[in-house]
Amino acid sequence: MNKKHVKSTCCGAKIINYGHKRMQCIQCRKTWTMRPKKRGRKSRRITLEPVRKYLTNKRVPLSRERGSDVGASRSARLRKERDTFNKKESWAPVPLGPLIMIADAVVKYRKGIWHTWFFILVRAVDEEDAVILPPYHATGRETGAGWHNAMEAVPSVVLLRVKALVSDGHCGLTSEAMWRHWHVQRCHIHLLMAIQARRSRWSMGRHQAEGNELHRLTQCVLNNPNKQEASQALSRIEEIGWTTKSKMLSKVLLGFVTSSEDYRTYLAYPELNLPATSNTAESLNALVDSLVLRARGFRTVASFDAWIIALCKDRKTIKCRGKYQQN
Repeated sequence: MNKKHVKSTCCGAKIINYGHKRMQCIQCRKTWTMRPKKRGRKSRRITLEPVRKYLTNKRVPLSRERGSDVGASRSARLRKERDTFNKKESWAPVPLGPLIMIADAVVKYRKGIWHTWFFILVRAVDEEDAVILPPYHATGRETGAGWHNAMEAVPSVVLLRVKALVSDGHCGLTSEAMWRHWHVQRCHIHLLMAIQARRSRWSMGRHQAEGNELHRLTQCVLNNPNKQEASQALSRIEEIGWTTKSKMLSKVLLGFVTSSEDYRTYLAYPELNLPATSNTAESLNALVDSLVLRARGFRTVASFDAWIIALCKDRKTIKCRGKYQQN
């Protein structure tokens, strides 16, 4: 019906303009607004920006913050915004095609109980961004059973497309990879740090000469595509492992000899574009530690878990480039 033919609801008579914002019935002279407001308390506009700024360290300190919930405390307002963020924000979609998996864990001690968050990221073999999957939280330390439960929480359609696992070499992760017939790529940085802790290459070290030799031999095994030269270097490392007086160094070197092929998987399968370190997962761990530091801790484990979920949902992906191989 045309607007000029509309009749008043009170008398069914003609209506006319009554100023710029109201209408009037010509019979009873009753007026009403052209744009009636919705009755009841005004709902607060939902925005995810405050939580995003807080997670990326761009938000002003809470002591200088003024929200619309004047009666609520600062922590209550932030908690409400975080819960809204976790409810509205979705997880990043898993990429298509064959995948590689990067995994690591964060262990925290809270009120006499150990808590572990298992982080799993997946990346398509021909891409450079690893997608963060929902973290798995369990009480206790990082164990093989914990990693098994974390893997079971991942959708089976994703697990079936995984071709290789990149990790720090935890026994629970390597067992899962063997059981699921995945290739294993161990982190080079963790190995080099373990050797450096016992045989430093710096001038002030007591075993500088042996440290330099071990570094050169280890780099040969890790990066040299020539299997014969790598095998010779590995034999020398095994000899040092048997003759050294340091029990910890012997454990590290002999373990390296036993699992040396797991450090060269990126050379054996270049089509998978594997990284040689688990730095992608370590970067996520660093983001969690940075959040804890800025928040000065969390009152409860449930609050910490909710903030970890918010951080992962906001970040969505982390760079994960394959190891550069010179032609």
